[in-house]
Amino acid sequence: MTWVIGIPKLIVVLIGTDLLSNVMKKPIVLTSSTSPKWMWPDTSPPPSIGDLTYLKTFSIHNVRNLTGPIPSTIVKLTNLEFFRISQTNISGPVPEVLRTNLLDQSRSHLAPNLTYLYLGHNQLTGIVAGWSFETIDLSRNMLEGDISFLFGKDKNTFEMLLDRNKFEFDMSKLTFGKRLWRLDLNHNKIYGSLPNIMSKNPWQLLNVSYNRLCGKIPKGENMQRFEIYEYFHNKCLCGAPLPPCKSSSII
Repeated sequence: MTWVIGIPKLIVVLIGTDLLSNVMKKPIVLTSSTSPKWMWPDTSPPPSIGDLTYLKTFSIHNVRNLTGPIPSTIVKLTNLEFFRISQTNISGPVPEVLRTNLLDQSRSHLAPNLTYLYLGHNQLTGIVAGWSFETIDLSRNMLEGDISFLFGKDKNTFEMLLDRNKFEFDMSKLTFGKRLWRLDLNHNKIYGSLPNIMSKNPWQLLNVSYNRLCGKIPKGENMQRFEIYEYFHNKCLCGAPLPPCKSSSII
């Protein structure tokens, strides 16, 4: 089966073996007035993606033959609400057009209604700058740098999946929005301590393992209901559910 996408006012693109019952393993052709075709899975995402300016949902998931960078022409997709490229071999930096609008930190520079960003399980590299979305998935890439700007008491984000990268920042200085309840930071280079304010968030998911954290885990039901696996393999993190702190471990 060959899928042809050449409808100027198309609002949804879903590509992935788990989304369309394996049919997307077949060749796909994207057509537009400026780029005649895109044969799947032999090439990288074409610049012609930018011609689908009515798109609200764009999702490519679990397509391992997809390589190359994310096209910069996505800047044309100003109606996007949901953007996902995950479990592929897409590489290179994240396009700058995905940064937050500098005039309105709650809005995307790319699309004012873009609130769900999923870029997990790829080969992305470089530094992340200026984002604010309700859901952010950057997990299992090779991204680096200080991403503490993603946090803050005024942020509306409820899910951050940032695990298995090279992010490095001081966690002890962070504050958290009231809506944040899913946070995965495992396998990074995060240092400092867990701030006491963390105990106020009703975490459904919390994992800070395999980092460089130190000090006592804040007390409270929201923190102690997790197992040691969510906290272990840090520099000197201690306290329930980990072993008791020694005086030299408390900072």
